[in-house]
Amino acid sequence: MNPDSKTDLASLLWFYSVNQAVTGPVSFQELASHVQSGTLPSDVLAVPEGREDWKAFSQWQASSPPPPLPIKSSATEKEDTEAPSGGLGAFPGRKGGKAARQEEGCRKGCFGCLGLIVVCMLLGMILETCSKPDLTLSDSERQNPKEAVQKLMKGVYGSALRETSATEIGDSSIADGKLNVYVRVNADLRLSGSSNMFQLEQKLNQAFKTLYTSGLPIWEVVIWNYGELVDRYGNESDEIVHKCSLHSNEAAKVNWQNAEWVSLEKIWEVRLKHRVLE
Repeated sequence: MNPDSKTDLASLLWFYSVNQAVTGPVSFQELASHVQSGTLPSDVLAVPEGREDWKAFSQWQASSPPPPLPIKSSATEKEDTEAPSGGLGAFPGRKGGKAARQEEGCRKGCFGCLGLIVVCMLLGMILETCSKPDLTLSDSERQNPKEAVQKLMKGVYGSALRETSATEIGDSSIADGKLNVYVRVNADLRLSGSSNMFQLEQKLNQAFKTLYTSGLPIWEVVIWNYGELVDRYGNESDEIVHKCSLHSNEAAKVNWQNAEWVSLEKIWEVRLKHRVLE
């Protein structure tokens, strides 16, 4: 099945970007209606949920032209027009010719689609179970907080994780035994600025939530995002494109059980934001 066919696209939820602000998810029909009415331009950047290949919505609409009509042979046309009707060889209540083939094709097609859907659902569940990172800690793992922090951040960022360190604070009666956590990761800067910022913030939300709900004595978390940049002269550089932190004083105010409804980007402190993300 073509993943960009109009039938499949219409069944997905979509995000779109206007003035570097990402909106969504919305249905395909709602997005198309905005474009048709002129509320949004036809070249508005859009992407289906779960994908990263942002492009103009008009390209999505034009990405799957209708297939050509099949060419019938004269023998097939004759067979279609000569359905049995009451004489020898005619069977009461039984359809013949084109109608019978269409009915049989529809029946087989429905069973085939249903089977394919079931198989895809099972495969999706298996892949999700196998690839889902372990973001929980056992009691024994909490006994070594520094290694526990490393495990959690590896689960959030995977191969993008550069370095994780946790420093125990021992010179303050308030923060005695608590940890300052420092995380350095590689940011994916292959898309537009607004898309980069959206994905970066999603990961930051997950990282902060994972650490502050882990049961570890977290005092403050600082996360650096690095990007491979190329300037106008073709010179490559590895630079910090975003740096932010979340202190336990602010984290303590969050109802982490309802964290999906909390905009953590309004709570954490942005210490650096490169113009590439503007």
